[in-house]
Amino acid sequence: MSEREQALVIGDRQIRYRLRISTRAKRIRLEVTHDKGLLVVVPKRYRLTDVPILLRSKSSWILRKLDLVARERSESPGTSANKLQDGAQVLYRGNHLVLSVLKKNGGKAEARLVGDHLRIVTSGSERPVEAVLDAWYRREANRVLRERVADLAARFGVSYSRVFVRNQRTRWGSCSTRRNINLNWRLILMPDEVINYIVIHELTHLEELNHSKRFWELVGIRCPNYRQYKTWLRRNSPALMQR
Repeated sequence: MSEREQALVIGDRQIRYRLRISTRAKRIRLEVTHDKGLLVVVPKRYRLTDVPILLRSKSSWILRKLDLVARERSESPGTSANKLQDGAQVLYRGNHLVLSVLKKNGGKAEARLVGDHLRIVTSGSERPVEAVLDAWYRREANRVLRERVADLAARFGVSYSRVFVRNQRTRWGSCSTRRNINLNWRLILMPDEVINYIVIHELTHLEELNHSKRFWELVGIRCPNYRQYKTWLRRNSPALMQR
């Protein structure tokens, strides 16, 4: 699989995109993501001179998606360093926690959950609030997500090999042929029932490797409200992926 940066003028706009040539792709795929913009995936034998023609034929969809992503990025609440002040709110398992920030020179930087407050002690510029918060999020994600996979796998009688909590930028979860479960650490921002749905989705893929009718039947048995959670993800994923 190879990838290259390309540019194309559509109307009065220059659109930059990533062109990926895939040996596994059977057809052309277009994606627009918050972090990397437009991605064009083409099969290995596709004639590359036809790519600009294809993109111009899809120009309305591409421009609409790019504008939507730009708007969502500007409206995203984010957690930039200048917003992470004492009294600010951050997400944790679908709830808002209030930050209690104490800055001091020297000592250990740490974060501790006390009720609905997250107490963060920083050591000044060397360990800003954002870094302490990120470290805490990732520790919690490793703890909570591993426990959730173990509990749900035992409940439904599904076996798996290992759980990896990763910094994925385009997906919430996946599973491998080695029966490993990969989960995005940002799941820790979501409500517990949505976390459960994603874990159930990946565990079910260990039994049904595609999105067949049987797959969705199993998901529906294990997570009856899964359609509601899919809608929640569609609405909230863009902002959460910016974290």
